[in-house]
Amino acid sequence: MEIFSSTRDRFIEDYFFEQLENEMGVQWLIERIFERGTPVDIKAIREYYGDEKIKKEVITIQWLSKETLNFLSGLYDIPKENFLTYQLIFNLNK
Repeated sequence: MEIFSSTRDRFIEDYFFEQLENEMGVQWLIERIFERGTPVDIKAIREYYGDEKIKKEVITIQWLSKETLNFLSGLYDIPKENFLTYQLIFNLNK
């Protein structure tokens, strides 16, 4: 037997999500979810923000792992060179 209804659970999750967004910022939240989240988390954030907003945010994130950079590049069909992360790493290795 469930203690909470799915509607209540969704409200709690949305409230927590909005709290994190306000305290830490959209870009931080997107970066954390793509770096450390589960496929369910990634699906949820894509539904919450939409792919266009996420595309605009991810290219300006300063640090992403190589795996996450490759994933986002493929998912959104954005050349790796367009990501700030890639540009910073490329400049560091010169």
